[in-house]
Amino acid sequence: MIWCWSLKKKRADLDPLAELEAKLGYRFKDRRWLEMALIHPSHRYDGKAPGLVDNQRLEFVGDAALGLTVAEELFRRHPLWDEGRLTQERSRLTKSAKLVAVARRNDLGRWLKLGRGEESTGGRDRDSNLEDLVESLLGAAYLDGGIVAVSTIFQRLWGPESGEKEAEVGENPKGELQEVTQKRWRQQPRYAIIGMEGPPHAREFIVQVSVQGQILGEGRGRSRRAGEQAAARNALERVFADGAAGTAR
Repeated sequence: MIWCWSLKKKRADLDPLAELEAKLGYRFKDRRWLEMALIHPSHRYDGKAPGLVDNQRLEFVGDAALGLTVAEELFRRHPLWDEGRLTQERSRLTKSAKLVAVARRNDLGRWLKLGRGEESTGGRDRDSNLEDLVESLLGAAYLDGGIVAVSTIFQRLWGPESGEKEAEVGENPKGELQEVTQKRWRQQPRYAIIGMEGPPHAREFIVQVSVQGQILGEGRGRSRRAGEQAAARNALERVFADGAAGTAR
């Protein structure tokens, strides 16, 4: 057992990129793409990379490849989702914060090649560098193995969140609901207070939201605004759950 562990460690030392490939779940046919994806511009500025070789151009390819991969995954897995819900979930899975979280969870920053200044100022864990790294790795994978390679890495790095999780309502449910209603009916949602409960010092507002006379959701809050936010959130959850808003005329 000790001998096997030592052999594996020796192989990793001799081929440091093998561990990264194992983490990505994809073995590159042309390692030069992978090596390029790890080169931060600061490494090139320090004269440690030839010519214009760094990962910036790969980011461009990776961003497009990720968007297409996620779109296809969601389209195939959720045949009953409409365009609005597919778009929202794609946005959630590809937003900057998600890419940074993916990079940190998989400790990808330790493979970055940085310049001296960038290294000394914490560049290995900088959000922008981690986001760029993930996109660059996906771009490198696409150029090496096509969309199948990107999908393989997406499945591995995103794990359980690679499209199975239900779309989340964000921090601005009223704004999100307005986008949905404007797109589907070219109308804004209407909010109405249908009741109030509790003593004056702890009043709770009951609010309904509707479009074209159809009630989309209901919510409660300690203020009118809080009640409207709760109603919008409830409406979005109903739309995502069973397409109720799509039945409006």
